[in-house]
Parts: sequence; structure tokens; C-alpha cells
Amino acid sequence: EVILVRAGDDGLVSLDDALVALAERGVERLLVEGGARVLTSFFRARLVHRVEIEIAMRLLGAPATSVLGDVGVATLADTPELTNVSVAQLGPNLLVRGDVVWPRAQA
Repeated sequence: EVILVRAGDDGLVSLDDALVALAERGVERLLVEGGARVLTSFFRARLVHRVEIEIAMRLLGAPATSVLGDVGVATLADTPELTNVSVAQLGPNLLVRGDVVWPRAQA
């Protein structure tokens, strides 16, 4: 089923409207599996409540012109915290699971 929702200020899908439309259809949980742009959009909107991150045992660097990693966090105090963390080994990789707790907005 295709659901049309309005665009956000950035011209992309309004995540809030998309989630409301899904909730109206009975969706209570959503797995977001996407590339950097999709995942970053959910983090910037503070719509992430739980993460499962697979860490490969390889070290990579991003080029200086990369758009990866900008989740709208200016200082360490603005970063979300993981609670109820568990770690499991998946072959040579690690799977980190945790609930996301966002810092309170500054008044």
C-alpha cells in the first residue's frame, strides 16, 4: 500500500506525518533500515527510541567532504544516551542494542 503524506520543510517526506499515517493503520513499531540520509533524518527529528548497531571489526574513515554524521548535535551535552544496553557477538562483529534517551531541551 502506498501512503501519500506532505513534504517537510526540506522537501522530503514529513517524518511526523508518515508516522501518524502508519499509527492510524495500527503500526506501533517501525524498523528503520536505511542509508545515512534516512537514518540521519530520524535522529535529527529525535524520532529514534531504540537502536541496534552492528559494529564490524574494520576501521574506516570518511572523506572530509562527507555528509555522514550530521545528526544535529552541536555539543556532547546534546547527544542522546543509550540505556538498557546489551552487547552480543555476531561472528566477528558486535551487536549493540540500547534504548535512546534524548537530553532535555534547553530553556
